[in-house]
Amino acid sequence: MISNEDARSFSSARTMALPSGWFGKLMAIMASATLVVVGLMFSVLALAVLLVGGTLLFAYLKWKTRHLRRVLDAQMQPARAPEQQSSGRVIEGEIIGDAEYDANSHAPARNPLLNEVPASREQQPESATDR
Repeated sequence: MISNEDARSFSSARTMALPSGWFGKLMAIMASATLVVVGLMFSVLALAVLLVGGTLLFAYLKWKTRHLRRVLDAQMQPARAPEQQSSGRVIEGEIIGDAEYDANSHAPARNPLLNEVPASREQQPESATDR
């Protein structure tokens, strides 16, 4: 149980903490602003420490596992070998399968006039040279 003395000291402490007048309110605002600024400073410092610590931990782990990564890369090299055995040239284009080629080669021409066009400029149509 709380005795009367404890209750009186608690109530008196509470009344003393309340600012009285405009000067007390101004001091309370300044004190709270100071606490906010100090809290922000410590949070920025803590964030910087965590960032630097995380970066150092990441660099340490990368350094310690470099040999393991080399061994794993050497083991994966034969699996990648068929892809890398080509000459390195890439020819872009469309591949026509046998079935599609056979179907298109036996189909009639859509425009019969295209068959009468000469293959090159030097080659004249036979009917024009015979006359």
